[in-house]
Amino acid sequence: MKDMTMASFRWFLRTISWFFAVPACLNVGFCTNVWADEPPGATPDIRISMVNVQTGPLAALGQSMLVGANAVFNEVNTNGGVHGRKIVLRVADDAYEPEQTLEQTQQMVHDENVLALFGYTGTPTVTAVLPFLAEQNVPLLGVISGSYSFRQPVTRQLFNMRASYQEETEALVEGLIKKGAKKISVVYQNDGFGLAVLSGVDSALLRRGSVVFSTGSFQRNTVAIRMALSTMVEEPPDAIILAGSYVPVASFIKQARALGLKTKFATVSVVGTEGLLERLGSDGQGMLISQVVPQPSDEGLQIANGCRKALMQQTSEQLTYIKFEACISARLLVVALEKAGPQPTRQTLMSSLESLHAVDLGGLVVNFSADNHQALDHVFLTEIADGKIVKSN
Repeated sequence: MKDMTMASFRWFLRTISWFFAVPACLNVGFCTNVWADEPPGATPDIRISMVNVQTGPLAALGQSMLVGANAVFNEVNTNGGVHGRKIVLRVADDAYEPEQTLEQTQQMVHDENVLALFGYTGTPTVTAVLPFLAEQNVPLLGVISGSYSFRQPVTRQLFNMRASYQEETEALVEGLIKKGAKKISVVYQNDGFGLAVLSGVDSALLRRGSVVFSTGSFQRNTVAIRMALSTMVEEPPDAIILAGSYVPVASFIKQARALGLKTKFATVSVVGTEGLLERLGSDGQGMLISQVVPQPSDEGLQIANGCRKALMQQTSEQLTYIKFEACISARLLVVALEKAGPQPTRQTLMSSLESLHAVDLGGLVVNFSADNHQALDHVFLTEIADGKIVKSN
């Protein structure tokens, strides 16, 4: 009890000093980081940083993560915050370029003294910051990537909510084979993300005594799919699994259909389902999409209802798959913050996350441990039918 009292008193002194420090630095015309001498992440509010794609052709992915997370954090703040402290989400745009991700992350950690990082999008962008996270011992939760390298071996600072690409591609290969596909090809974004999906498909086929029929690739942040398309048209497979965002994936499928290619198409969850659906129109009929969260419209799922309600209080936007994933990850972070106590550090937050065993978030049970940093392993196979996303048979 005495230790708790002294800790609270020290926190009070730090908070008071902050109020005096800010006017003082303003009076002399410049401000340095008034928390430079404080423990990492020690600020009056609970400061979280999101560095992801907010502009450019893939902006919808990062913006959806932001909207979904803010719906939760704003709801929590309206109800008094976490242990009386508000959650403040600092956001920076990396344009889906790894160099910018690292630069912006370093700024958030050094200048903003954030407690944790949240909602990064993309395998190459997260790969770029991992050494820095380990060096600074900063936790990162809710990454939009299924890369196996982010799961095994376990990186202490990295906490994944979603299933891996190995699990997603296993479901896609199984679904395509059930629909009669024997020759399965892969067209992928030529970076860590695309290669991870290619590896997952290759492993899934090898387990069935088969191999990838053919491959094609394109560069990140482009729609330069002509060479890959030519390869597929020259010797058509029964099915093509695409690894990319909704912009190049939609472009590839529409051009393939225009050339008369009758193959089945499939893709993984990070594509941006709603953006893809909007661009494809009737060309998307029958396409398989693996998902790592249940259908956002599921009225029988408590957490889906809660996320829709939180979102409706902030905006008129619909709850999409990515927003739902962001909402789930944000709720998981709030649970960990509550368990970490009134004055969490980066270290205690990571320990709190690792202690979350069989936590029911409202019909969705998540698990973390010291040797497991993937909260969910569910994959939900969906397909496009008559312009809608439905469960695949």
